[in-house]
Amino acid sequence: MFLDPPYDLPDDDLGAALSALAPVMAPGGLAVVERASHSPQPALHAFELERHRRYGDTALWWLRAT
Repeated sequence: MFLDPPYDLPDDDLGAALSALAPVMAPGGLAVVERASHSPQPALHAFELERHRRYGDTALWWLRAT
């Protein structure tokens, strides 16, 4: 699953999206979140952080469903 919300999406809204996504993800499924590089790490909810990379103004978080 790839999530590319608007860069100015509030952190709480992204957290709500991840909370809604978690129950439909298979255990071990991978979600990739793209945000602005200055954004904080997304709230993990039912995910664990697998990897994080920054590319200029963009940051990617790979989140593994638990």
